[in-house]
Amino acid sequence: MKTKLSKAPFIYFIISLVSVTGHAQDKIIPIEEITIQASRKSSFLQDISSLRIDSLQKGRYAVSDLATLLKAETNINITQYGGEGSLSSVRLRGTGPSHTQINWNGIPLNSPSTGSVDLSLMSSLLTDEIEVIYGASGSMFGSGTFGGSLNLINKPDFKNKLSVNSFTELGSWDHFKSGAGLRVGNGKWQYHAGGFFQSSPNTYTFENPYFQGNPVQTRLNDSLVSKGFQNYVFIKLKHNWNFQAGMWLQNRHKNLPAPMSATQYLPSSQIDQSSRVYGRLTKGWSGALMEINLARLSDSLTYQEFDWTGSTVTRSSGFNSTVNSAGITGKWYLGEHWTMDAGTDLEIMSAKGSSFTGQLHEIRSSGFGSVRYNKNNFNAIAGIRQVWVIDKVHRTLVNISSSYLSSLLNLTFNAQISNKFRLPTFNERYWQPGGNPGLLPETGIGYETGIEWAPEPSGNIKSSLAINAFIQDVDNWVQWVPAGTYWSPRNIKNVRCQGFDANAVLNYSHGSSKYSLKGFYSYTESLDLNLLSTENRIQKQLPYIPLNQLLAKGSYEHGQLGFNLTYRYTGIRFTTDDHDPWLVLPPVHLFDTGASYLFRYKDFQTLISFRINNILNYSYQLIRAYPAPGRSFLFSVNFMFNQKKAEYAEN
Repeated sequence: MKTKLSKAPFIYFIISLVSVTGHAQDKIIPIEEITIQASRKSSFLQDISSLRIDSLQKGRYAVSDLATLLKAETNINITQYGGEGSLSSVRLRGTGPSHTQINWNGIPLNSPSTGSVDLSLMSSLLTDEIEVIYGASGSMFGSGTFGGSLNLINKPDFKNKLSVNSFTELGSWDHFKSGAGLRVGNGKWQYHAGGFFQSSPNTYTFENPYFQGNPVQTRLNDSLVSKGFQNYVFIKLKHNWNFQAGMWLQNRHKNLPAPMSATQYLPSSQIDQSSRVYGRLTKGWSGALMEINLARLSDSLTYQEFDWTGSTVTRSSGFNSTVNSAGITGKWYLGEHWTMDAGTDLEIMSAKGSSFTGQLHEIRSSGFGSVRYNKNNFNAIAGIRQVWVIDKVHRTLVNISSSYLSSLLNLTFNAQISNKFRLPTFNERYWQPGGNPGLLPETGIGYETGIEWAPEPSGNIKSSLAINAFIQDVDNWVQWVPAGTYWSPRNIKNVRCQGFDANAVLNYSHGSSKYSLKGFYSYTESLDLNLLSTENRIQKQLPYIPLNQLLAKGSYEHGQLGFNLTYRYTGIRFTTDDHDPWLVLPPVHLFDTGASYLFRYKDFQTLISFRINNILNYSYQLIRAYPAPGRSFLFSVNFMFNQKKAEYAEN
């Protein structure tokens, strides 16, 4: 059963997933649908603020990487080292890249070596939904959720017999990207498969403020070639057993450009490879559900430097890591108002690299449980997780959240409190030279509360307004600092991330015309609390965390024709802890626009789209000394056979 809010056709910052039609549903939830379509991490989130990007919203980014999609459709802070396919990280709610857990159908993808995930390596081609959980609780998700969680979700459609989608994109600087997807099956089984290929030379021009006269230069050694393949199978077995499995292969060869400030720089490149597989088996009974998960994730990185000719390797390094995981969860529907679940999971991690001494191993396990109460528009959840790292640490995580819907006022109120932690990575503990085996886990506690107003539609007008405030403390923040001739990580910071998010949506339709206005604003303080005086804390905002961010988007559709205009604002960002005024990144103002036309003939559809990014050719940097592209033009053709209308691009 889906709630009314989850069907909204636009990006929706959901303060609560509870709706008038979504209460007191425990005893009538279809067990098979839950088993197949949602892992535990997606089924106990009724009181946690989130936003969801579904197939309708990501349609015109069919083979775009996750960084491109999130920058275009959300107000999330994404940092990127320059052009298409460059290293991209999420800094959710004022935290660092390793403070957001990335999940693939419930399986954490964060590297045990680096602790983060490069979003440019993640294609949205076969992802049915992308879910951002702000301030995700540690009791639900485990290590590394101070900022939140980003979930990639795949779902079957057992009414589908055959659908095909192919996508080609051409753009400025000889950019080329192409992909295809196939979905086939019947009411008992479904098979999804898709792949893509990308070639982007990234030879754009930019103004270089690090040299006298701000000369215009051409970006060199920034090209990439990337390819990936995913496939999934969903099977309904006898006696209410269900099975699903997925495989994800990816390979990228990326040349690494010099920073703008460099006067001499040897060419270098990086090769990223990954192989990921998972399986999930579920069994449903009357009032109960069991879920068994198995997964294996393998990732490798190879870094090379060359001589001036670019033909001879002068230095090579890298690492590879493997995570094998298993878990079992039980869920019980205890009458009309109570739901409970409990389970355990195990992770066996290993890594080997040129900067490690020998092969590293670590075993992590946890036991967890939660209970939900739901009655008369009131919903409450309490959860607990006990984490063990063999021979090292153990940690107890708890979470309490609640929400209440006032049907009379169409207002939903929510609140949450949870403690969190992050275990230091292999790199932080064992990198040679500089690793610190004595690092303590980062710990902290988070609070948030919010309110949403979603009035009943009035004629042809639909609207909503929401605001959510948060406080997140992080103790023992790990930071790399100079230690003699090299850098070493230390637990040196106590950080408070606080602020609020707000959004407003207005939709109007008249005949065959549709108008939409959306606005997202976030104010985020990420403050170093080690200062002696609290009066000047605001002057010590952490690097690369803007105080203010704004996204405004308007769109118009008439029949098969669509237009959109987007404005994004990112406030000033400090790039050093001491706030060196010469190294501050100024505010960024970006305008993008696009148009599309959908041709239909029986079950065949062709969507032609044209986009202009950075219309004003604005010069800016998301990472200091790495220029972002100027104005670019993108032309795409998306051919679809037997696709649902909800999967078309909305432009």
